[in-house]
Amino acid sequence: MTDTIVLITDFGTKDPYAAVMKGVLLSKNRNLNIVDGTHDISPQDIGEASRFLDSIIKWYPPATVFLCVVDPGVGSNRKILVLKSNNCLIAAPDNGVLSDIIRNSVPEELYWVCLDSRPSNSTFDGRDFFAPLGAELAQKGTNLACLKNISLDQIIVKDFYLKPEFSENIISGQVVNIDIFGNLITNISKSDALNNFSTILNIKAFIDEYEIGNVFHTYSSLPEGSLTAIWNSSGFLEIACVNGSARKKLGDLSENKIYLKFFE
Repeated sequence: MTDTIVLITDFGTKDPYAAVMKGVLLSKNRNLNIVDGTHDISPQDIGEASRFLDSIIKWYPPATVFLCVVDPGVGSNRKILVLKSNNCLIAAPDNGVLSDIIRNSVPEELYWVCLDSRPSNSTFDGRDFFAPLGAELAQKGTNLACLKNISLDQIIVKDFYLKPEFSENIISGQVVNIDIFGNLITNISKSDALNNFSTILNIKAFIDEYEIGNVFHTYSSLPEGSLTAIWNSSGFLEIACVNGSARKKLGDLSENKIYLKFFE
């Protein structure tokens, strides 16, 4: 089926957990191409993992297997799921981590993994279940006896953030992620603006009543140190500081409402 497995975890790289998962995968198939999607999801942050997974899956070739192990309920009786989406397979705990994928694309197939037995005190399902399962999915796809069909209404799907609110001349949203550069990434998309305004040429971004200014397409549209609003590479409104950190520059303002206003 595939030789590529992408790992998404909150394990970090200092501790042995991610390396152990890779060892188990390679012991099953030495020819696997194991990609470190990230091991830096904030600990137990299901919403962050959900956004990350949704943002990267469409850039991978068909049949790629994703193992998303951000699992505060490890060792409990929560289900383990396998979702086919974007022609790829994702194995993940049933805790809402698949929510953004399910919301933003049409699920092609959905299964739960029927486990015959498990240790009563398992604390490392990444090693004991996800890695062996990932190797099998890579080799056989969904042609596994342990996979049983399940419907969307039988799994956990969460709204981690409020959706943008729309009025005649305003879209209001919120910061949903702050990246390593200090850019404030919002839940307002370019398509939201295109659908709500007659043109996107006459819009400005605000944090409450603090005006950021016009929305640009590149970071270099303004001088160094300037705050700027841009449409980022994923099509969402982002507040940035040219060659700096918007988070540091704005401080507490970064927690406030973000607005797009249309001016006639």
